[in-house]
Amino acid sequence: FGFDCDDPLAGVAPGTRRGELCTHFMGCFTCPNAIIAPDPATVARLLQARDHLRGAATTLHPARWQAFYAPQLRILEEDILPRFGMRELAAGQLLVARLPALPDLR
Repeated sequence: FGFDCDDPLAGVAPGTRRGELCTHFMGCFTCPNAIIAPDPATVARLLQARDHLRGAATTLHPARWQAFYAPQLRILEEDILPRFGMRELAAGQLLVARLPALPDLR
């Protein structure tokens, strides 16, 4: 969804140990090792992810949505995206339509 992990073998996430691949690798917006660049391409991918998660809320079973995807959307909307300024968000929004489609969430 637009960011990388600084070190997926660091053992930073709860339940992981140094030297083992993080069980949340590339899936946890709250990881302290997440690197989120303020460039327009990254912001565009985050905006696309937000829109994709919102759309999935209308098609997925409500219990599945709440368990897996609602927390990610909350983090995106309440923690990550508010860190960007209006100029960064606007620049990213211009690129969203050019991104390849994300796979359907299940």
